[in-house]
Amino acid sequence: MTDKRSNGLIVYLTLVLVIFVGACAGPEDQMPTELPALTKVPKTELEAPTATQVPPAETPPAEEDSTGEPPTEEPWKAIFEDDFSYEESGWDRYHEADGVLDYEDGGYRMFVDVPSNTFWVRTYQDFFDVRVEVDASIIGGPETNRYGLMCRMNDVTFDAYFFFISSDGNYSIQKQIQDSFEVLEESDEASEAIHTGIGEVNHLRAECVGEQLRLSVNEELLLEAWDSSFLKGDVGMVAGTVGGAGTDVLFDNFVIYVQSTPERQPFELLSSAFNEGAPIPIKYTCDGDDVSPPLAWTDPPEGTQSFALIFDDPDAPGGTWVHWVLFNLPAEARFLKEDIPPGVDRYDGSLFGENSWEQMEYGGPCPPSGTHRYVFKLYALDTILDPEAGANSAYLLNAMEDHILDYADLMGTYTR
Repeated sequence: MTDKRSNGLIVYLTLVLVIFVGACAGPEDQMPTELPALTKVPKTELEAPTATQVPPAETPPAEEDSTGEPPTEEPWKAIFEDDFSYEESGWDRYHEADGVLDYEDGGYRMFVDVPSNTFWVRTYQDFFDVRVEVDASIIGGPETNRYGLMCRMNDVTFDAYFFFISSDGNYSIQKQIQDSFEVLEESDEASEAIHTGIGEVNHLRAECVGEQLRLSVNEELLLEAWDSSFLKGDVGMVAGTVGGAGTDVLFDNFVIYVQSTPERQPFELLSSAFNEGAPIPIKYTCDGDDVSPPLAWTDPPEGTQSFALIFDDPDAPGGTWVHWVLFNLPAEARFLKEDIPPGVDRYDGSLFGENSWEQMEYGGPCPPSGTHRYVFKLYALDTILDPEAGANSAYLLNAMEDHILDYADLMGTYTR
């Protein structure tokens, strides 16, 4: 699937789940290593074709060192690898006037033939702390370009962190939010660590651990940045043009690492009324009873002191439209019943915020026409917020800054 946005062409490409399983192949084919099912796959993901899974390699027992102690475990372990030699591993194959995305010459080619635009491909998985590595070389186009890796891409808004280098030796860490790029850190001058010139290979590493973001090239750490906007999301490769068209990149040896410590269960938001990506029943919209749907969630991270809930429409014609704001939900809460009545505060101490209608209540989906996405986002916070009742979502998001331990989201659709 391709998604072209008016704010500069951004191609969003569905990477079907088959990338995470093996497939029948002859001896000459090198299949990507299997990615275990460690994280939630969006419920809207297409079912993968029947395939033969690659069995995980057996891990030999740890040998004791000369002191009699077992060796220290490496902090990262590879859970997925692809050298792109097996052309049915699942990455998108796209050939249009604006560019090419396909297997080529034993790698994966990303050719962007539109000025000032960015293409990406991603894996359709969620990761918390993650490290991604890839080999990349420029095979054509202008020296003013950018290419690299990304992490923590949101399934709905496509907000993410990007780790860019360019053929002139410059580099940056940026975040995309609401279709715009914001520079978190960038180079003052070109780095000698970056190999320049057509065909020169650079080994890129992007690390997203908590609020820390790190970019390394050819084993040299170039940049660090700190940001708490996105705590989990997808990973992938990215290529873009800066000014003129024609950025042409060949990627190889793509690897995903996670920390070797046991992974906690994901924080998830659910509803008995509809599934992720499914239509929201008319009862919960302006065309029905206009009452809030039932919601429930799994255990939050340790240290959670309260929850905040924001429900909005990112597809509204004039920009994101906020339908419901609720905060200071107690840390022991695990559900909201159907039809939460309007009001300033509630028996459990939680407070209503102001929605885009300037009302302190739930307002159901009510698109002017067509199909819109509607997102419930529940934040687990390490504090109880001070804002007065009636605070809107912008005020609330500012108050929550640096206090978000994790978040869970649930997206539904409604059509009129």
